[in-house]
Amino acid sequence: MGSGIGRAVEVVMEDGTKYAVSYDQRDAAAFERSDYYTENGVFTRVRYMAWKALHRTGQYKRAFQNFETDCVDAWVVNEEPEEVDPTQTDQQPGG
Repeated sequence: MGSGIGRAVEVVMEDGTKYAVSYDQRDAAAFERSDYYTENGVFTRVRYMAWKALHRTGQYKRAFQNFETDCVDAWVVNEEPEEVDPTQTDQQPGG
């Protein structure tokens, strides 16, 4: 997507349940309209958009306040592979 929106997020819940979901511009716009919006709230933004995408897709039906308690960790997955310098023979992706 040209807007840079459409990121994969992985989530781990307190009960051990794991989710992988992608948020899109609908979720980002909802965050911007929410009471939780702040320019500097990186963790809140990721958690809110993970919740919104899970909620939108029917995977998590409870309110965001519950998600805040239930969610242990949420992070954006880096979907772009790291570049490897072809002139360096001992280089491995990710290291």
